[in-house]
Amino acid sequence: MGNNSSCCQPKENSTQIKIAQKKIENENQNEKKDRFLKISHFQENSKLITEYYNKPNNINKIIKIQSIIKGKISRSKLQKQLSFYLNLIIFELESNIIDENTFKTILLNNKGEKLSKIVEKKYGKYIPEPKIKLKYTYKSPPVYINKSINKDIYIGSYDIYKNFIGYGIIYKEDGSKIEGIFFNNKLNGNGRFFMSNGDYYIGNFINGTANGKGTFVHSNGNIYIGNWLNDKKEGEGEEIYIDKSHFKGLFKNNNKILGKLIWNDGSYYKGEIKNDKFNGKGEYFWKEGRYYKGNWVNGEIEGKGIFTYLDGSYYEGEFHKGLRNGFGKYVWDKNKIYEGFWINGKQHGNGVYIKNDKIIKGIWINGKLKNFNTADTSVNKNNKSQINLSKSCQ
Repeated sequence: MGNNSSCCQPKENSTQIKIAQKKIENENQNEKKDRFLKISHFQENSKLITEYYNKPNNINKIIKIQSIIKGKISRSKLQKQLSFYLNLIIFELESNIIDENTFKTILLNNKGEKLSKIVEKKYGKYIPEPKIKLKYTYKSPPVYINKSINKDIYIGSYDIYKNFIGYGIIYKEDGSKIEGIFFNNKLNGNGRFFMSNGDYYIGNFINGTANGKGTFVHSNGNIYIGNWLNDKKEGEGEEIYIDKSHFKGLFKNNNKILGKLIWNDGSYYKGEIKNDKFNGKGEYFWKEGRYYKGNWVNGEIEGKGIFTYLDGSYYEGEFHKGLRNGFGKYVWDKNKIYEGFWINGKQHGNGVYIKNDKIIKGIWINGKLKNFNTADTSVNKNNKSQINLSKSCQ
């Protein structure tokens, strides 16, 4: 037994050594595969990776990433991969970093930066919303975004794909300034846009455009507060003008369509609007008490309507370019009425004039009665024709 035992020992040791070597070789090959994973694996699954570094403790997300990139990568190895690609980005950015003195000079000449300091006195400093805590990002010093195209500058964080992410500021070559929360290189969430011409916008952004609630202030002092859709006024909003007049109503594709416009003297229009002019049904109240309700075309009274005058008299009928034109009825009081045709604000053509107990039927020319006959009210009142009313905005 002793001899057999001593003969077999070297063979047993040789087999164990071979098994161990094979195991080590396999482990090395796996480590090499893990170490040299291509960045395309991450690009195909950028959503999961983004979710991963927003919630680094979520083990389920890590498991999904590991399975998709075809390998059971430990958390520490995944972190090394992300850090590796982040270092590549930092290396690429170094050639575009702006030195401190140059950047100070740029800020001094940037109109958007100057405007932002003025606006901060009114609205306060920008507070990033929503607040995002990101892992595996690089917060850069001032860098040129693309020197071969322009001299736009970015200060903020990058993700592993060299996209702007989280809080950042862009100083554009044209002198404007953009500040806010970035995702995939575009503003998303609360932000501010200061333009070189003195205009600025404060509000919500989606994919780089004004969407949702926001305030736009023009350099001339006019202000819009309300809803936006793809950089255009849309839905409910209010415009406040430098002369203290204002409009409140509905907007469509940047244009007013329905609402109330109040002038600083107390006059107002309420109704439909098209091409920034009164168009359609609407009513206008003058500060001294005149009142019109009816149809409008391109800012003028046109078509059928009712115009009430300061003395209580009114005209109901047809209008053309703000004047009584066509068929209509003018009522001074219940005992004094004219019903007939009008041209350029004057009675013209066939008409009926009723005063007290008398009815006069005749033909008017430029406001003067030419041919007529009279009759008792009791005989002719039943034959009185239907009336249409309106009047001019004089």
